[in-house]
Amino acid sequence: MWTDLRRAAFRRAEMALDIAESRVERLRVEVRHFILEGLMNSEYVEERNGGYYVAGTRISLGSVVWSFERGNSPEAIQESFPLLKLAQIYGAIAFYLDHKVQVRQYLEEEKRRIQDSSVPLSEADPELWNRLQRAKEGLRKSGS
Repeated sequence: MWTDLRRAAFRRAEMALDIAESRVERLRVEVRHFILEGLMNSEYVEERNGGYYVAGTRISLGSVVWSFERGNSPEAIQESFPLLKLAQIYGAIAFYLDHKVQVRQYLEEEKRRIQDSSVPLSEADPELWNRLQRAKEGLRKSGS
């Protein structure tokens, strides 16, 4: 009997925690949107579907920023994203430099969100994971 009561209490606590986490996440998104909404308007960058993109394209601001942070020139970035005009790339970089703290915060939150929602291959497809591990071990043995 006590065990059943403990299980029920535990389930209620889990449900309450899930609800609280969901509310916190919604508040984070709302606060981020509120903060960024006023700051992040530009003819070169637009907010769509909770993300930031080079205006008029499906290319994320993060893609341009990460390439720029790796030391690529706007011309090199254009080679990776030939649909972008140099003016769009320079505009996105200027936007990033003007809003560096907010953009970095947004990109870190996106990275964390993606990591939190990802399922490791070992759990998603254990059979494939085991085959890859065996192949990796075989390569290691043949290389020795």
